[in-house]
Amino acid sequence: MKKVVLLSQKTENLTTSFMKWALLIRTPVLAAFFLLLPAYVLAQQEIIVDATSTNISDIPADWISVVKNMTLHHTGQSHGRQVPHGLSNLENQNSTYDQTQSEGGIPAGNGLKITRGQRTSYNGYTVSVGPERFWRGDSGLDYTRRTLDYHFANGNTIDASLHTWCWHLRSWSASQVEDYFTSMEQLESEYPAVIFIYMTDTCDRSGSSGYNRFLRNEQIRKYCRENNKVLFDFADLESWSADGSHQNTYSYGGISNIPLIHSDWKSGIYYDDGHINEAACTMKAKAMWWLLARIAGWDGSPGATDGDADGIADDVDNCPDTPNPVQEDADNDGMGDACDTCPNDADNDIDDDGLCGDVDNCPYMANPNQEDADNDGIGDACDSDTIYGTVSRDVQAGTIYRAASDDVQSGDTVAFYRVNCGEDIEVSSAIINSEGYYSLGGLESAVYLVVHDVIGYPVNSFWVGIPQEAIQSYDFEMIAD
Repeated sequence: MKKVVLLSQKTENLTTSFMKWALLIRTPVLAAFFLLLPAYVLAQQEIIVDATSTNISDIPADWISVVKNMTLHHTGQSHGRQVPHGLSNLENQNSTYDQTQSEGGIPAGNGLKITRGQRTSYNGYTVSVGPERFWRGDSGLDYTRRTLDYHFANGNTIDASLHTWCWHLRSWSASQVEDYFTSMEQLESEYPAVIFIYMTDTCDRSGSSGYNRFLRNEQIRKYCRENNKVLFDFADLESWSADGSHQNTYSYGGISNIPLIHSDWKSGIYYDDGHINEAACTMKAKAMWWLLARIAGWDGSPGATDGDADGIADDVDNCPDTPNPVQEDADNDGMGDACDTCPNDADNDIDDDGLCGDVDNCPYMANPNQEDADNDGIGDACDSDTIYGTVSRDVQAGTIYRAASDDVQSGDTVAFYRVNCGEDIEVSSAIINSEGYYSLGGLESAVYLVVHDVIGYPVNSFWVGIPQEAIQSYDFEMIAD
């Protein structure tokens, strides 16, 4: 697994610098404006989000809540569809990560807001945004200016803005990437209230074009590290396996360990519009939540782990794998109702018969069929005035007129005799069902002889005192002569 990137804090307090400049030019209103800027704008630091930044359960719930109040301006072409699509996937999997999206405007609703595309010169918008419609040349910068100005004029806040590459760096030169840096810095200077997110390009090609892309991506990484920029490392994210244990690489021209998209992100259910599978879109969406939390001020240190993202830390969550923010526990057994198979049985089916104690007529003795001969609500298996048991197939097959090869027979009976002054008086009988089970309940206090008569075949019999002190099953089997 990769080592987590240690993030360096920019030491200069940009708040102070901006305020001194504003006061120097005798613009106190502008100085006050900088005082109102979010902390993450006033003290920008190097933030690099890569394959080590996808475990969103590490993000403390408080920072998730902060991100839900942010707005992301997201642009790109086909590869730029991956993260927005993944954000929708993630919300469908876990509503904690709720978000809304709009093309050209600010979406209504709760959660993280994503506005996609750029405003055009005729007051429309386009969602297909290449470099020439974001930063490349004055005309490209004008698209971004027009878009941000439109939102600010309408009272909307844009916290972060990005443009996604789409195979461009396979052929671009180092000087062209330098132009990218210059244009992004121009936008940063014009819109200090917006964090501009830098990106690397997809690593889904090998050979010479893949090598050129690798060089340009390394150029971007180096620039971001040296200049305290915010980087969404698109290429690194997709080069590592889903479990983070292996990076896919190739060699070219004597250079080894050139990152290449991992097969985990190219198989299974595919998202055709984004050139990658659904799982990869969701993975990158998780990284985007991580990045926005970092931008908002989270230092990247894991808080109390909250695996189900319900706002309750795992070490105190009574259902750590199932969201249950209210922590209901009806039976007070320490297991929340949301994950308790027996929410009203503190013993949780202690007899392991598949029936919770609150509905089991013998909660402490296994009786999955819930037999109750006398219908008194107490199962045969734990009723002291009921005699029950089984008759083996061998005994049933030995009954007169039955052949030993017959299937299990039902309809035979077990006789019950009550002992009275030395004389056995038959008081009742119980029919044997197809599974060989018999029972008779509601018996008066006495001693009973329980017999199954099989002509010519010796079987056991039982003396049973009612009420029983030790309830048990009385099972008939063939015995030796």
